[in-house]
Amino acid sequence: MSAPAPRSRPVVVPREGMPAEVTVFEVGPRDGLQAETDVVPTAVKAQLCARLYAAGVRALEVTSFVPPSWVPQLADASSVAASLAPPPGARAVALVPNRRGLDDAVGAGFREVSVVVTATESFARANLNTDRDGAIERARAVATEAVAAGLAVRGYVSMAFGDPWEGDVDIAAVRAAAAALHDAGCRTVALGDTIGVATAGHVDAVIDAVAAAGVPRTALALHLHDTYGQALANVLAGLRAGVTEFDASVGGLGRCPYAPGATGNLATEDLVWMLEGLGIRTGLDVVALARTSAWLAERRGRPHASRVAAALTRPGAARESRDLSQMHAAGAPARTSAPSQRSEDALLEGDDVSQMYAAGAPARTSAPSQRSEDAPVEGDDVSQMHAAGATARTSAPSQRSEDASLEDCDKSALRRGFARNPDEGDFRMSTPLGPTTGALAGVLVLDLSRVLAGPYAAQMLADLGATVIKVENPRDPDVSRGFPPYLTDGDDEFSAYYAQYNRGKLGVGLDLTAPGGTATLIDLVRRADVLVENFRPGTMDKLGVGFDVLRAVNPRLVYVAVSGYGQTGSRSRRPAFDNTAQAAGGMWSMNGYPGQEPVRVGVTIGDLSATLFAVVGALAALRHAERTGEGQLVDVAQVDSVLALTETAVVDYTVRGVEATPSGNEHAWVRPYELFDCADGQVFFGAYTDKLWRASCALFGTPEVADDPEIDTMRKRFEPDVYARRVKPVVAGWLAGRTKAELEAMAGDVIPLTAIKTIGEVVDDPGTAERDMIVDVDYGPLGILRMFGQPIKLSATPAAPGRVANRLGEHSTAVLTGIAGYDDERIAELRESGAVV
Repeated sequence: MSAPAPRSRPVVVPREGMPAEVTVFEVGPRDGLQAETDVVPTAVKAQLCARLYAAGVRALEVTSFVPPSWVPQLADASSVAASLAPPPGARAVALVPNRRGLDDAVGAGFREVSVVVTATESFARANLNTDRDGAIERARAVATEAVAAGLAVRGYVSMAFGDPWEGDVDIAAVRAAAAALHDAGCRTVALGDTIGVATAGHVDAVIDAVAAAGVPRTALALHLHDTYGQALANVLAGLRAGVTEFDASVGGLGRCPYAPGATGNLATEDLVWMLEGLGIRTGLDVVALARTSAWLAERRGRPHASRVAAALTRPGAARESRDLSQMHAAGAPARTSAPSQRSEDALLEGDDVSQMYAAGAPARTSAPSQRSEDAPVEGDDVSQMHAAGATARTSAPSQRSEDASLEDCDKSALRRGFARNPDEGDFRMSTPLGPTTGALAGVLVLDLSRVLAGPYAAQMLADLGATVIKVENPRDPDVSRGFPPYLTDGDDEFSAYYAQYNRGKLGVGLDLTAPGGTATLIDLVRRADVLVENFRPGTMDKLGVGFDVLRAVNPRLVYVAVSGYGQTGSRSRRPAFDNTAQAAGGMWSMNGYPGQEPVRVGVTIGDLSATLFAVVGALAALRHAERTGEGQLVDVAQVDSVLALTETAVVDYTVRGVEATPSGNEHAWVRPYELFDCADGQVFFGAYTDKLWRASCALFGTPEVADDPEIDTMRKRFEPDVYARRVKPVVAGWLAGRTKAELEAMAGDVIPLTAIKTIGEVVDDPGTAERDMIVDVDYGPLGILRMFGQPIKLSATPAAPGRVANRLGEHSTAVLTGIAGYDDERIAELRESGAVV
């Protein structure tokens, strides 16, 4: 009998009074390496940062801009900074000792810095070249200047628990230093056990004292060394005292050169292992951290100090322990049986959620829910949506092969067709659809939406390089899969409508009402940058997977919610379709011909306008998350979107009291600007400015008309009676006897005139092909699908719209292997439970 495989994840036993999530602030590249006697090559430092980001680190202190004579190890700060490629939402922090260092950090591109003070005189003179008060004043000035420049600032209080020269430290001095940093604008103040002498009771007393000085406990962090083996006990004391951020160093790197006897920092792997065991989320992959420690130890030529890393990287550690029945997503209790039954006459939107439970609610005890047969096209039924924290994991994600390295991506994931290489400067991903190399390469999007507004928004992100995962309930997939027209090959058919709005996405079939399903969703959300959904407001919250819950899982998540009336307001719960938005947004009342019934816009403008605003909102929120690490809700309403497209209707009403009414093919007040008959059809003519009017008069052989005193200015031509009597007949005369082709040839680059074309004419127009606006996508035996391309043309990072859409669940294995880190056995369990297809 072979020896049992060591665990790769701890048994999880949540305890009351603990936070749901903790920020691990990784200090290895700066504090961990700064006292190394041998200079670590810049390339190794850069690879270390890339590995840490790839392991899920989202708060990383990269380097320090100190004089090289002070810390020779960090003389390459600018070069290391230039090599960084943080994933969206990740923080990159530089320590700065003074204003010169601040300037250098800003010049290197950092948007967050840290400053340091001390609670003791001796350490200030030995380490900071000033006295204690001078260090505080210098840090205060740097922090104030940084905050004024829009930077985030973190503060350190060194020697908060003991000093190698002075011994015990006055808690009052710690309290004063921490309060000074907080008052200067530091978002977080880290209390440093610089020489590792603190004990749990001491930690509790210092935190209480600092909090009494007005520094919120949520703004505190603990920076712990492990000289006496007390660091994890001190973390536990900090958790109970309300601290939710802890500094750590991969492999336990680091010591203080000015503090004799101080050993390395608390090892990140050891910290994460303990936190996971308490059911506290960190977003970090402990196995990847352990492999990073082993990799760095090999390059340093000496072992790391992490016991967890040692256990995880010894022979046999790559085999998964399956005894993880007590692991829970988002802290919810384990299920003891199958999910509960949903009533067969459930409302279209899933309002009957009495048996669906929010995060942490009691376990389900019966069979999966059923969907109502008459659910509407728009996809308001959300039986496919599932509660966060609803089910226990029965296994942990698979580990990487023993020989995985920075130069070799996750080989098992690569075999599945999905890999992410932190060596790539833009964090490009290789997926089953090919590598993503566009402007959004490395951005991971979960698309839980249906039909048009949400799927089209996610598809635009995919065109621009994002990796988009279409998540569908296999028992209730996106109804647009059934929309015509169809590509066919015998009995096989595929919706061209669906293909048009879901191209370039990976497909995952995931039923989160089945055992194991919710844990899988949570694992995907942890890694995601954006989530898109288009369900009725309140539904996701009732099911336990609303914005607040998912933000707790992943603080940097950009959550895009597209709905009819928005997430707020008295009408938010109303069901809505495109026509609802056209009616409620005022556009329907404006469209049509004077004196006749209003007419809806011929395309689904409510969906399409919401799509565009959702994309803009997502990109803006991604930029904010990239700078700050803070995700947010992007709330886009169809009604709002339509209203924003009504041009001057609102100001006409608020300024002049004039209601917009149907105007047919004419503009409300710009003239001439409408459709005119020609010899073989119709053309649009829009030469309304004085310059264009004069050019038109000359082009059509009537230059004297331009000087007619009744119509020689734009404002005169705008008058309705003058336009109808004098201008319109002139234009009609110019155009009536000429064909569309003749008129377009005459107009050329001179005046705005174009033929009214059918869609067939547009598709076949050489000008359309010149702009790559029709793409041919090969669907094998089903044939070639010709569809519109991507109108956004980026010169350096062109879009890639010519990719196939997914079959239901087509990439489930690749995604769950490459993103969630699952092995074959785990995926087989999920398939057996019905959670995955």
